[in-house]
Amino acid sequence: MSDDCPICGCSTSSEIFRALRQPAMLNRLYASRIEALAARSVDLLFRRCDDAARCGFVWNAAFDPASVEYAPGYVNDQSQSPAFRAHLQRVRSRIAAAVQSVDGDILEIGCGQGGFLREICALTNRRGTGFDPAFDSTQNVIDESGECTRTDVTIHQQLFADESPHLIQRPISSVVCRHILEHLPDPMRVLQTAASTLADGGLLYVEVPCFDWIASHGAFFDLFNEHCTLFSKPSLHRALCDAGFSDIRIEHVFGGQYLAAQARLTVAAQGDVAPGSLATLGADSIRDAFLESRNAFGNELVTATDSHRVLIWGAGAKGVSLVNHLGLDVARVPALIDIHPHKQGRYVPISGQQVIAPNNIRQLARDDAPPVILVMNPNYLDEIERMLNDLNIEAVVRAVHGRISVALHR
Repeated sequence: MSDDCPICGCSTSSEIFRALRQPAMLNRLYASRIEALAARSVDLLFRRCDDAARCGFVWNAAFDPASVEYAPGYVNDQSQSPAFRAHLQRVRSRIAAAVQSVDGDILEIGCGQGGFLREICALTNRRGTGFDPAFDSTQNVIDESGECTRTDVTIHQQLFADESPHLIQRPISSVVCRHILEHLPDPMRVLQTAASTLADGGLLYVEVPCFDWIASHGAFFDLFNEHCTLFSKPSLHRALCDAGFSDIRIEHVFGGQYLAAQARLTVAAQGDVAPGSLATLGADSIRDAFLESRNAFGNELVTATDSHRVLIWGAGAKGVSLVNHLGLDVARVPALIDIHPHKQGRYVPISGQQVIAPNNIRQLARDDAPPVILVMNPNYLDEIERMLNDLNIEAVVRAVHGRISVALHR
């Protein structure tokens, strides 16, 4: 990727974060520690568009598309969490209400294993088409071409690209694109292709991480290779406008961590959007805040590991990113905890920790002190605390939240 903004084309940008030898893919785990330690690493160089008030798009200028491969075995599903399932239910209801006025099928770009797509189709009584190269056809009903085909849903095990609309045989009433654009070095191209599939008046729903939330919380661990592009409200609004959408509404969801955008393919007047909260904050200030936060986390965690067994709850991108950004090996953090069964027993890239189930925490506890468990996302604190109580596991639970690196919760 170049130093020119991929959204507005601005020729000037500023460095806001740099890191060396980070995992190329955080959500691809390994069968052995040896494989994990040898996983591919990359350098990160995040830049922000200097037109911060009208764009402020953020991208990894060092990103190499060849460093990532989305295929079966890539697991970033969060639906095991009750809190995240509640969020998905709100999204389904929102889309179902908005799509009623337009006839046609539902298209999901980056549908994973198709669970959300099937549920939204059942809720709206419509057919659906999905695209995802990480779709695992061995877990689903497939036809001779290798596609997942049911009476209501067809999933293509491939990226959604320029030629993808030719595979869609029926009119599309809505396009759903949840947590996909941040993985793409050229998100404009996918938005424009999505627009070409929609019927007049069709709905687009987009959900992406919010860079303003990341920066304002000093969440350096949310900067990693798989998320090569990051939006603020102004840059997302501009991208949707330039892709041909109007009636654009953008709001913060999931505790402010995500931006949810809803737009129509119509000739209606463009919707207004307030500038992002960091529109007037300089790149130097953002860069300094990330460095300050990373140093504070590192110092605190090293001190904590001297007297306690420290475990990370969450073997998704945040948890794997944290241990690698801070250079925490197995001696400092022996394991990551995750409730997803497909992650348990496997190993995270570069730093090499094994992922364990919650009921295995006792095996790693020290005799002289309860373990300290760092929860990577505060949205999951309540359900984690209930789970530990149900398992009768004594632990000090702290949330990784804001520049206060670990806040006592239990």
